[in-house]
Amino acid sequence: MTQSARIKAKRILMAKRRKIFKKHLPDKDYGPNANYVPLDLNSQEYIGKAEDFLKTLKKTTEEIIRIERNTLGQTSNPKWLQERSLRITASNFGQICKMRPTTSPVNAVKNLLYGNFFGNKATRYGKENEAKAIAEFEKSFNLKVRKIISCAQVPMD
Repeated sequence: MTQSARIKAKRILMAKRRKIFKKHLPDKDYGPNANYVPLDLNSQEYIGKAEDFLKTLKKTTEEIIRIERNTLGQTSNPKWLQERSLRITASNFGQICKMRPTTSPVNAVKNLLYGNFFGNKATRYGKENEAKAIAEFEKSFNLKVRKIISCAQVPMD
């Protein structure tokens, strides 16, 4: 191996080591250097807006039944997506609970308000293979699957 080849190999090795042993410097999203986004509202206005929003989430039994009927089909129904976007769901509750106290909530809030859920590996697999699974079930058990929706508040016809 020539001198220049050894030097080149050593540089490559050192570059790999630098990547592996990268120094962990303060993160822009944690600690005293976290991005702080000041509110455009004073604290009283903020509290008022928060209370107003929480009031919109309270629903009567009739409203719940209407929402349930209008949101059948879930992800294929724009109304379902709209209603879901107003709530912290089980799908994103864990992320919020696990946030560090020093983490800026800005990105999490943006994701909740404006993010799109395209599914994860499991939900995509389920959507892609549901028809096959139903067909296989019907064949294996010699039964016909009928899709029904059951809800305690909505009597079935």
